[in-house]
Amino acid sequence: MKYLVALVLVVLAVFALRHYMPSLGNSAAGGIVERDGVSMLSDCPDTPNCQSSSGSKATGIFPITLAPKDAIASMARIVESIPGMTVEQYDEKYLHATSTSKVMRFVDDIEFLVNEEGTGLYVRSASRLGKSDLGANAKRIALMRELSAGKL
Repeated sequence: MKYLVALVLVVLAVFALRHYMPSLGNSAAGGIVERDGVSMLSDCPDTPNCQSSSGSKATGIFPITLAPKDAIASMARIVESIPGMTVEQYDEKYLHATSTSKVMRFVDDIEFLVNEEGTGLYVRSASRLGKSDLGANAKRIALMRELSAGKL
């Protein structure tokens, strides 16, 4: 019984904190920016809940290697096959998707951009809410890399 009470208190605390934590609004997707004539994904905010392979605040994540010219369409199909993930928009060079957690319904934004050489996809995954993601964005990028191996 005391474990049930503790669990209920934790759930209530998380729901309450959700309303007081810093929020990036309706989207943490930054889109495409131009730096020195090169297109890249926008920088991560100054919180540890974002992982990126491009921009001035890249976090050590490498771009995802790709082969054919329809890599974004292939990545969109992969995204749609993962429970909780939804494609929000994409064209031949850019993909924006969201991932909603099962229990707490937290939404994270995931972006992919074909690099200038056409040899890889820059990737950025950011939480909309809070400061810590407990490694969820890094794990998501690793999953996307694993699922795309051999399919792109």
